Amino acid sequence: MKKHAIQDVKNIYYALVTADDNGTITYAVPKLLYESEQIDISVNTSTIKKYTTGGTDVINDFEGGQIVIKTYGMDNVTVAEVEGHEIDSNGVVIEKSDDDPPYVAIGFEAIKRNGESRFVWLLYCKKKHDNEEYVKKAEKTDPKSSTLTFEVTERADKQWKNVIDSDDTNAPDDLRNKWFEKVYDGTAWA
Repeated sequence: MKKHAIQDVKNIYYALVTADDNGTITYAVPKLLYESEQIDISVNTSTIKKYTTGGTDVINDFEGGQIVIKTYGMDNVTVAEVEGHEIDSNGVVIEKSDDDPPYVAIGFEAIKRNGESRFVWLLYCKKKHDNEEYVKKAEKTDPKSSTLTFEVTERADKQWKNVIDSDDTNAPDDLRNKWFEKVYDGTAWA
């Protein structure tokens, strides 16, 4: 896989995660999150140096990270679902201090500089509470983005991310459709 600069991002999806008592994870059918203008993924690692008879062995351990999505907004049903809020019979989102966001997978398509696509699933994410900004409209329209922040962690099997590029030799022809039908779980393409 040749690394190319990313010049556009689109098609951001989320899928609710459920885990049974044995830790087996299943994913719901992915849903479109909303149109996005930017995605930032930061990863935290720890580095340990072990001295051996052959020299130094450096071990990098994944410790999690976060994904920050700047979007033009989301509907209240999506907000309630990813943040773990209730919607009452009048359609009002009820936020409580003890609401616990569910785990979700976040998937998206990024357009590389060569015109091909990179497809990503972050497999185990949890929404953080974000600050909100409301600004009076000025003479010139200056739309504000909504920022969504998710903690990214690994599953029990240590997987945290799946990636494929549309120009990889093993990528299916209709990757764009297949990638968002379900969260990729390592099984053959249907």
